Amino acid sequence: MRSVMSEPVWGLLPLPDGFAYVKYEPYHSGRLRISFWLRSLSDGDEKQLKREQYLRIKFGESYKDIIPFLEQELLLRYQCSRGDNGSLLVNNPQTGDFILFAKNGTPLRQGSLLYNDAPITSLVYIEGSWWGICPQRNAVLQISSDWSWDFSAGGMEKNTFPSPTHLSAYRNRAGEKRLLVCCRGYGQGLIHSFYPNKQNLGLRNLTALPGYVPMKCFFAARQCLVVHESGIIAL
Repeated sequence: MRSVMSEPVWGLLPLPDGFAYVKYEPYHSGRLRISFWLRSLSDGDEKQLKREQYLRIKFGESYKDIIPFLEQELLLRYQCSRGDNGSLLVNNPQTGDFILFAKNGTPLRQGSLLYNDAPITSLVYIEGSWWGICPQRNAVLQISSDWSWDFSAGGMEKNTFPSPTHLSAYRNRAGEKRLLVCCRGYGQGLIHSFYPNKQNLGLRNLTALPGYVPMKCFFAARQCLVVHESGIIAL
């Protein structure tokens, strides 16, 4: 493992060659100054973004049409995932509420995604269906066509996915599409990989992370990056 950043990171948006993120810095009178940044992994270059540039990365080219449908104070907290035909799913991780937008910013559907009364978050579209996690129920789920949960793996009575924090998609070296889930675990962080196939998950424990609390894991520039409470490491 090697350190990529040694300071806390918020609002991280994975990109093919790096990531965008939000920085909070102490300001006068106990206030915080918010700034937006873009980090390249190929050359280590970093540049500051305008707020509008960050929102365009997060919500897409139609961000000006999408934002009016959202709670303005939550813009930096929403989770966003691309679906088919350029659609965008915007999810509130605290409540499970979501809005699905067309590529042009038109709302297509809205509702709540819950599993045993707990919010489903960190949604990913892969192989024709949505998948997500339920941190409060230690579960990974496939979402059905009627926007309820169709299949679940893990659960409170199992230790498969202890306190999952993030789900992302990637291709392995064989070109196969897989899902990557990081978990807080019991005393150490865990990174698991599995197929988006409820008949054959092919679950693999990629690594344990003693001393780290993983908050997000993703691939960028052919590297597996893990965001933790104090920065980012590359596996």
